Amino acid sequence: MQEKFIPVRVGDVIELDIHSMGHSGEGIGRLQDMVVFVPGALVGEKVRAEIREVKKSFARAQLIDIIEKSNNRIEPACQAAHKCGGCHLQHMDYNNNLLHKRAIVKTALERIGNLKNVPVEEVLGMSNPWHYRNKIHLHLWQEGNEIKLGFFEGGSHQPAVDVGSEGCLLVDDKINEIVATLDELINKYKVTPYHWGRRKGFLRNIMIRRGHTTGEVMVVFVTTSDKWAIEQQLVKEIRYRHPEIVSLMRNINNSSGRLVLGRENHILSGKDHITDILGGLSFKISASSFFQVNPL
Repeated sequence: MQEKFIPVRVGDVIELDIHSMGHSGEGIGRLQDMVVFVPGALVGEKVRAEIREVKKSFARAQLIDIIEKSNNRIEPACQAAHKCGGCHLQHMDYNNNLLHKRAIVKTALERIGNLKNVPVEEVLGMSNPWHYRNKIHLHLWQEGNEIKLGFFEGGSHQPAVDVGSEGCLLVDDKINEIVATLDELINKYKVTPYHWGRRKGFLRNIMIRRGHTTGEVMVVFVTTSDKWAIEQQLVKEIRYRHPEIVSLMRNINNSSGRLVLGRENHILSGKDHITDILGGLSFKISASSFFQVNPL
């Protein structure tokens, strides 16, 4: 059987018309019979992109520049939106964001569920689509003499955003305040951050959760071992600065994988959960619990 002709190779620079959007927010175009995914591109745009990955039926490309812009394109509020792994569609206006999310649901029902003509309601938007997230996962890295807390670039371990000094537009304001405090204390006590390339270091991640209704906060330090000399000093300072923290936890994760949490948890102070109220029901939320990150 004759092999399928693949029209591109890694490194090729192509021009592409974007006709649809993927479920992860990437623009989709076609080059002959091959589907090409281009993160950062929008429907209706003509773009120039470099091929980064080629499979039998699709390719992935990196956006180089936009030849013809969509009317739905806006300037992202966050300067790191183009590289941070947390935001995929800040360059699309909010109303079209909602339409795109509705289309994702409709497409999934039709293509995966094989259900035709299913009515899908409009997505309910927020009056202010910022500072709504009730949970954050922070990575750590060394930059000169400083330890930074923030986010990596999508699909890599390269630093993208220093949340400790800049904050994040998506998370709850109180969480941003706590991150700034943790940034100060982690540097004060010179805690060794985990280095993903060398697979060495102590503090891998910090997770923070906040109850939208109750205001209760949980902070989880994810470390590679259970020995931490300055643990009690750190706990004392954090609780003094932020009495709203009702749960301080340590999670042990010495695996080489990307999962944030390991299986072993220790209570450093307070309880092993926070409480929040949603739809008139009270929920106990642990470190590993699934709970909607957007409570609005």
